[in-house]
Amino acid sequence: MERMSPSGRCSSGELPIPNNALAVDLGCTTDENGYVVVDSMKRTTVSGVWAIGNVTSMRSNMSMAITDGVVVAVDCTTVLLDRDWNATN
Repeated sequence: MERMSPSGRCSSGELPIPNNALAVDLGCTTDENGYVVVDSMKRTTVSGVWAIGNVTSMRSNMSMAITDGVVVAVDCTTVLLDRDWNATN
């Protein structure tokens, strides 16, 4: 929809719809807009499942997704090392 304003045109569009099908199939919780709910370490509500990028936030972009990927890599490694450590001790 376009409207004329004193300074020119103003256009509006629909909000993007996250591609959350895999997360939903795995049982992850989504918010009212369909974004996958994650904590500060990008863990979803399903144990062993992390989510990053524009499936978690409308404000996400490539640089944020890369940063989130590093956070997930560190957290995933920590989880796996803790599991291995607990299994051997």
